Amino acid sequence: MRRSVKPIRNHVCTHAFCRVPLSPDAIAQLYARFMELKEKRRLPKSMTFD
Repeated sequence: MRRSVKPIRNHVCTHAFCRVPLSPDAIAQLYARFMELKEKRRLPKSMTFD
């Protein structure tokens, strides 16, 4: 006799795609670009990288 079994789902993430944090390298690249834009005065000095 054939039975179909539903997979156990992670109840924390109910979205189609779970959010995954960025890698440290990606964050470093974003921060370098942020600092470059601040130096070129394309971003206000009051803006922070959070």
